[in-house]
Amino acid sequence: MDIFLDRQTHDIAPGDYDLPTVTGLDLIRQRIKQRLLTIQGEWFLDTQIGIPWFDEVFRKRPNRDVVEGLIVSTIQETEGVEEVQEFELEFDAPQRRLSVRFVALTEEGAQNMELTI
Repeated sequence: MDIFLDRQTHDIAPGDYDLPTVTGLDLIRQRIKQRLLTIQGEWFLDTQIGIPWFDEVFRKRPNRDVVEGLIVSTIQETEGVEEVQEFELEFDAPQRRLSVRFVALTEEGAQNMELTI
C-alpha cells in the first residue's frame, strides 16, 4: 500500500479526511511511473537512483539500445514486476518527446502502460 498520487500532476491527492491509498495493479503502475520519471541524482539520499535522462537520453543522437536498456531494466526492477513482455520506444525529435509503451507482467497480472516524457 502507498499514498495515491494524482496521475496528471504526480502530487499527493488529498481525500476528505485522510490520504487515499493505492494497492494492487494501480500501486505497481504508480511505482513504475515514479521510477521512470526520477532523474538520476535528484534524490539527495541516494544519487544513484533514477534514469540518467540528461546524460543518456536527452542529448544529440542518443544510443537507442542504451535508452531501451535503461528503461526496460528500470521497469523490470520495480517491485511487483516479473518481466516486460512487450516494449516500444518512439523518439519525436521535432517535438522533443519520448513515448514509451509496454506490457509488464506483474504479480497482479498484465499491466499496459504508455508514458510520454
